[in-house]
Amino acid sequence: MDSTAAVRRQLAALGSDSSHSRATRILLIGNFGNGNTGDEALLARTLQDLPDGSDIRVLSRNPRLVEWLHSVPARPMSPLALLSSLRWCDAVAVVGGGMFGYGMPPLVGIPLVQKRSFTPSGTPCKGPR
Repeated sequence: MDSTAAVRRQLAALGSDSSHSRATRILLIGNFGNGNTGDEALLARTLQDLPDGSDIRVLSRNPRLVEWLHSVPARPMSPLALLSSLRWCDAVAVVGGGMFGYGMPPLVGIPLVQKRSFTPSGTPCKGPR
């Protein structure tokens, strides 16, 4: 199976099982706004592949730059912003991977395990499609 096609299908399906009447809220997390052209390209492509009408929020190391470059709302990469964003969203997409190496704030990774494991109602999340 083509891994690129699989990723695109997963992005297109984000939040599709949501029972809300509002737009699906998708949180994007990555090393955006940090001066890395590759990360900015990944974000630009991810934004293109998300379902139309989605409500997007990006966690970024430089929210103002991300908002300016990509015309999407962004919040700072901090534990408090992460926790409030996880409560806000229906789906999470982690884009890239270098940010999960050395230098990552320790609390940033912990809530991702919780969000991936359980929905707000406490039922287990479905695995990747």
